[in-house]
Amino acid sequence: MVGREYAARYLSAEDRRQAAWIVDKVREVQIEAVKNSTWMSAEAKAEAQAKLAALKIEIGTPLRDLDYSVQPMGRGSFGGNMLIASTWRHREEMKRIGKGNADRRWDVLPQQPSLAYDLAQNRLIVTAAILQGPVFNAKADAADKFGSFGGLVGHELNRAVDAKGALVDAKGELRSWWTPADKTAWTLLGSRVAAQYGAYEFPGVKGAKVNGTLTQEENLADIAGLELAWAAYAAQEPKAKPAQQQGFFRAWAALWPQQLSPNEAARRLTADIRAPGRWRTNGPLSNLPAFGATFSCKAGQPMQRTDAEQIKVWR
Repeated sequence: MVGREYAARYLSAEDRRQAAWIVDKVREVQIEAVKNSTWMSAEAKAEAQAKLAALKIEIGTPLRDLDYSVQPMGRGSFGGNMLIASTWRHREEMKRIGKGNADRRWDVLPQQPSLAYDLAQNRLIVTAAILQGPVFNAKADAADKFGSFGGLVGHELNRAVDAKGALVDAKGELRSWWTPADKTAWTLLGSRVAAQYGAYEFPGVKGAKVNGTLTQEENLADIAGLELAWAAYAAQEPKAKPAQQQGFFRAWAALWPQQLSPNEAARRLTADIRAPGRWRTNGPLSNLPAFGATFSCKAGQPMQRTDAEQIKVWR
């Protein structure tokens, strides 16, 4: 109930429309990227395209809304209010009996910031609360929106067709639709990512390096997501000048500021499946030629890897 009220107060129809538009543009780019992939087999390409085309997108609140009509509550009796809420919840749960898993409710609330791919339902969940700065600045230009929100959307859409996504097909059936060659290609990509990030120093822990193997999956998704978001932005703003384009990369960087205590840094070194904020920013950017072109970085410099060193997922 709070989620419904939150969305009504803080999520405008225009913000919802803009978010949906960006998701659609990133998805279109990914479908084209799959078609042109140099490492995916023809069989995997066909299934990946079908799965992306069938993707459900739910923005702000769940598509399957609830019946919020309830007996009036008041300040007179806390116990009475709890009983009314419990009765309402039971009524809504009973409605699900016999309907399988169709349009399952979210595992997160609209008032909780979240942008995630639901593998079981093949859907992208964008909560109302995530559509605020720094992820989604409603009044910002296209470069800012694609660099932040678009980058995260690309990260999650990649999940539909990566190694885990390949275990569920476009019809929602559990089956592996990658060929052995697809699996081998992805493993090689992952090994390169693990080696690249494993060479980075872990901030706050003297002498330690990022655990490239532990963070490999998320790092791959970051690289892929930024590739897709940049391609989507470039398609919408083909005449943008470098000064405008820089906003895309600044928006991505604005997502990951991080300062950790020594104890927390040491804990994350061995437990966190995500790279430290510094490398979530710089790692993907150093693999993207557009970053170097926009900021006039030469190949081989710290923020612009040579073509041979660059990891390419969807370009």
